[in-house]
Amino acid sequence: MKKLIATVCIVFCSLDALAQVYPAKEVRTVLDKSIQGFTLDDDINPVVVPPQSKIEILEQPAGIPGWATLVRYNNQNIYIGNRMLAENSVSDEDVRRRVEAVTENQRRAIKGAGPAEYCEVPEQSRGTSLPKRDGNWTYGAAREFIKTADFGANDLEILPRSTWGAKAAGTNMDPMSANSVTGLVIHHAAMRESGRIFDVQHDHLNRVPPYADIGYHYILAPDPKTGVWKVYEGRSPKFQGAHAGTHSGTIQVVEGIVAIGGRAVDSGDIFETRSDGKKGRRLALLKSGRFYDPDNPSKEIAAPKGSVVYNANPRTLGVLIMGNYDPYTINNPTGYTSETPEQLRQPPPEALQLLGKVIEKSRQSFPNMKTLYAHGQGECAINPGHTQCPGAGCLHVVKGMRERFKMGVQ
Repeated sequence: MKKLIATVCIVFCSLDALAQVYPAKEVRTVLDKSIQGFTLDDDINPVVVPPQSKIEILEQPAGIPGWATLVRYNNQNIYIGNRMLAENSVSDEDVRRRVEAVTENQRRAIKGAGPAEYCEVPEQSRGTSLPKRDGNWTYGAAREFIKTADFGANDLEILPRSTWGAKAAGTNMDPMSANSVTGLVIHHAAMRESGRIFDVQHDHLNRVPPYADIGYHYILAPDPKTGVWKVYEGRSPKFQGAHAGTHSGTIQVVEGIVAIGGRAVDSGDIFETRSDGKKGRRLALLKSGRFYDPDNPSKEIAAPKGSVVYNANPRTLGVLIMGNYDPYTINNPTGYTSETPEQLRQPPPEALQLLGKVIEKSRQSFPNMKTLYAHGQGECAINPGHTQCPGAGCLHVVKGMRERFKMGVQ
């Protein structure tokens, strides 16, 4: 009897397969670790096959996806990837790559368009100098990697919007000159690493009020066909983003800490509040808790009085890392749990190398870029408390990049 030794593996259900009974050809035992995945119609609630469980290999019906084998576990017919069954040992890295290669788009295609194949990442594509995303990829390992990694940006390729099916941007965006850009803000997507950039733009275009385009300028995400991490073009850097947040209220300064509407802020633009509640003319520039004349940025001024609108977006570029690096909550259903290993709570080495290259390229392209922020979490946040972003599993990444590039808050 052939034994199956597997780590975290993805499991798929077929509605047609669930409705039929197929004879069993063979029984195998799952050893050591659980097989965990989800159905084609439910990628939130996992299907878990615990260690030492018996699975039955079934007679394969016509039309089964080419990458999978139909098995029975706990009186339920499920799909398991062929390579999971064929190999006696599967590494965490291989499992992760095969899981993430099957994107939402591909899962939909499997349900409606017949067989699909796993898209595996060639080993050499990772690069010889990059660590593996295995049990050694701890937060500490990530910090050490950031200190010494090659972030030379001459070979950085930024793929055009057309590669992810972007819709045309609207026209109601504020222009932003290269000389006015002074900072870069790191975000996570709060969705799986296999999520689609198109879905992020769709969400932004359908908010109330709607955004004119995807809010981020650059997106780091796995290629949906190969799983290789790449950099994609988002909103043009010629326009102000919609990524770091705005809110309104009166300004309070206590022991050097600036709060607007009761929330601490660090840097951004201060606008007057019009009678309709929207922002009016620019009153001040906020930099590291100090206010400056918007027409003479080197001249410090007193804090504006009355109700104001704070905007953290001007003069910053937004960089999105596809993935969810914050703990699970009822409002964050794809976040990691207490059982999630540390290497999956943070971005992989490939993503961090690309992030470093994006930072370096931005420093070359925008001569006044001197700051690097997290979005709403941690001591590096540009808009503290605005949101749980870029996730607890990314805060050490932002801090490490700030130290590597000497881009602390100015």
